[in-house]
Amino acid sequence: MKLWFSTILFILLIIPLAIAPGNHPYHLTLLAVQETDNGFIGSPADLYLEIHEGTGRVFLDTYPATKVDTQISTRFAKEIACAHYNLDCEHYDFIYTIKSSSSIIGGPSAGAAISALTTIGMMDLSYDDKIAITGTINSGAIVGPVGGVKEKIDAAQAAGLKKVLIAAGTVVEPSHHESIKTKETSENKNNTITIPYKDSNKNSSNNNHNNNSSNNPKNSTIANNTSSQPTAIPLPNSTDKIKLPSIFNFSSYVENNLTLKVVEVLSLDEVLTQLTGKNFTLQPVEISKNTQYDSIMQNLQTTLCDRVNSLQGELVQKKIKINQSIQETVDQKQGQAMNASTQGQAYSSASFCFSNSITLRRELYKAENLSLKEIKLQRDQLLQQVNSLKQTVKEEKIETISDLQTLMIVQERLHDVEEQEADLDAAIEKKDQNEAINILSYAQERFFSAMSWKTFFNMEGKKYTVDTDLLNKACTQKIAEAEELYQYTSLFLPPGQLDQLEEKLNQARGAQARSEQALCLIIASQVKGDANAVLNSFGRTEDTVTELFQSKQHAAQYIIAQNSANDIFPILGYSYYEYAQAFSQQEPFTGLLYLEYSLEMSDLGIYFPPEISRFQQIKWFFSQRELKLIGEGMIIGALTCLILCLLILRRGKNRHHSTKK
Repeated sequence: MKLWFSTILFILLIIPLAIAPGNHPYHLTLLAVQETDNGFIGSPADLYLEIHEGTGRVFLDTYPATKVDTQISTRFAKEIACAHYNLDCEHYDFIYTIKSSSSIIGGPSAGAAISALTTIGMMDLSYDDKIAITGTINSGAIVGPVGGVKEKIDAAQAAGLKKVLIAAGTVVEPSHHESIKTKETSENKNNTITIPYKDSNKNSSNNNHNNNSSNNPKNSTIANNTSSQPTAIPLPNSTDKIKLPSIFNFSSYVENNLTLKVVEVLSLDEVLTQLTGKNFTLQPVEISKNTQYDSIMQNLQTTLCDRVNSLQGELVQKKIKINQSIQETVDQKQGQAMNASTQGQAYSSASFCFSNSITLRRELYKAENLSLKEIKLQRDQLLQQVNSLKQTVKEEKIETISDLQTLMIVQERLHDVEEQEADLDAAIEKKDQNEAINILSYAQERFFSAMSWKTFFNMEGKKYTVDTDLLNKACTQKIAEAEELYQYTSLFLPPGQLDQLEEKLNQARGAQARSEQALCLIIASQVKGDANAVLNSFGRTEDTVTELFQSKQHAAQYIIAQNSANDIFPILGYSYYEYAQAFSQQEPFTGLLYLEYSLEMSDLGIYFPPEISRFQQIKWFFSQRELKLIGEGMIIGALTCLILCLLILRRGKNRHHSTKK
């Protein structure tokens, strides 16, 4: 009898485990590159995943060993999948194994494959493992391009794969252009693009005042022959035009030389659709405006626009008449600010007012003939204010993603002001009064902007654990992603044309070294956005960029709506998303840049675990999923007991009859 009860108990315990995910390894083929004496060659590798009950931990084994950042990238890719599909990943451990016949280059390049396999494993989906995917995975579950595409496709052919998925808009490195024969070559008809770079001249007084960048030495855009409007979150610098290379049409190469199929994908949804044959396309969603964000942003808009009115009043009171062309620019910006305000676009309205404040303050100081001694005095006062605000911000308790994004915004502005201080000292040393006035005007308004954005610390939201260790890991991950994209972008451009991106990467590393992780996050995110905007512009004209713009817009819209529904409103991501709409028709390349920024800054919650109360822990234990597992186990166990009892009774009855005879 004891044997029977032991058997029943074993069945009751094993049934719930048997129906949990992760009872067999999932597999996809990775496509990597390895370095040889003759350059890089493609190399297949195997990615395996096992899922076991646990606490959300991520383990990675690689044979042979890869870079350290592969571990960080693996965790990030897993979090992207879990957040995007709202998977219950917190109660399982993930064991990833990468096996290769030779040493391969690590990094975020396997991100899309890891996210896809994570989703497949958690949902226990049927899939075709003869399909490979090469690409990074970015915020919003967007698949990003990687290098070595031709070598990877050749490796896939040799490995017997039937299909390779690559990031939409992928181009082949220039070194391959001449060696590959194709039936047709895709030319970039609109072959110039404007990228950020540092303006060392600081917009001297003889600049054309009709150029928006003259108002803001930090204004920039990525667009074709267009100048961006200054923004309340101004981009870091001025502009420089580069000539884009013509791109290689690898689809013709594949068609003429290989038997496999190459498919471009934009998102993780499209990857899973290809792998499983099921439709994973997400339905369009509407963003529900956050009333608290609206209220704070409207107050910020009022603050910045009232500052313009105050400066204009001071000019009138002192009977200072400014240049007609400058006045026309100010009037135009004021009209745009009022129009944006009427349409409920408080962020855009604040942007135009911010620009006007810089212009009017500069003209006021020039009319007053502010001396170098007075400039130095105001510089000292500004530096004291910066140090005071830095200390105040340092004492803020970061509990929500809104808190974190506010810290990112304020730290970025204060860092910018401190950079201006160094240039201001140089202008004073040279006794360049006009240059000093330009820099001082911008620095003071930049600081005022930081003070204004500080009010977003009052936003409520879902509580997160945001400690120093997690912030540092998030910063490390963002830098790794930015480095990969920077290196890939540099393959297509002559030396020197991406110096500003390299400089910003160094700034992100420096911020991390100074324990300013929030500043590190925003700078590294901007580098990713800049690089992605350049990469996505290759081979596209204003006609062909529309589809990409709409896809990125949909992705940003979805991720913002998803976070908002979870009480995590991304103030930075939404602000950039709103501003991108203003450029969708006339300047789509500029709008694309803002959408890239929006995507990078709309899903920061994936780096940080939400706080879980005791009540939530109890609620999880009795969640529908767990009750279902327990219930199914009990039902199966009860049926098993019933069958065994019937068998025992029948055996006893037969024995009784046998004895009676």
